[in-house]
Amino acid sequence: AYFLAGPDSFPVSYQHPVSVVWKADHLWTADWFNQTVQEHRLQGASLETLRSVNLPNSHITGLAVTADVLFVTDSWKKVIQRRRLDGGLTLVDTIKSPGPNPTGLYWDGRYLWSMASQTQRFYQHDLDRDLTVIASFRSPGRTPAAVFKDDQFFWSADADTRIVYQHRLDNQLRVVAKYTLPALDMGRESLSGFTWRGKDIWVARDGLPRLFRYKLGDFKKYLVLD
Repeated sequence: AYFLAGPDSFPVSYQHPVSVVWKADHLWTADWFNQTVQEHRLQGASLETLRSVNLPNSHITGLAVTADVLFVTDSWKKVIQRRRLDGGLTLVDTIKSPGPNPTGLYWDGRYLWSMASQTQRFYQHDLDRDLTVIASFRSPGRTPAAVFKDDQFFWSADADTRIVYQHRLDNQLRVVAKYTLPALDMGRESLSGFTWRGKDIWVARDGLPRLFRYKLGDFKKYLVLD
């Protein structure tokens, strides 16, 4: 099958991974079904599990990690949670999500980003107490699952079509290209996590107990003309 083990396929102990977040050499993800947050460390060709923390009565759809805080989106409660990076990931407070069905989170080093499939928008938050929304942008995909920002571009990934979009860093986040990958077109499992680490793209799919690592060159690029 297309998800069997390989040099760029990393087995995990849970079936429904959502969100993929790197902080140094630690990888954070979650399982919405088991209601757990997972912390891993990359050890050669495998992911070592450092801890799994249960967040009962939750429906986790996104994670973001700053220097001292873990942010969690919960689509059932329609909130963004602020948690300490302690042993139990202690809840500090909750902020109502600007989108009624939050589907992902991302920390770019300065701003927190959330997204919602119901409104099909990305929200840019200040990191104040209320996570004030300072801008919002239309998603090119109907079910935005993850975003990433580097020095040159903004990137977004759609859960259902499994298309990755490359955006200009302008006041509308205009799409300049979209990327597809044959491996992501196989099976019915949605794309539930996407991020960059160096020149590697990391992907999670809801229903597959693995995380996947690709290069941008693995994808087929389609230019989008204004």
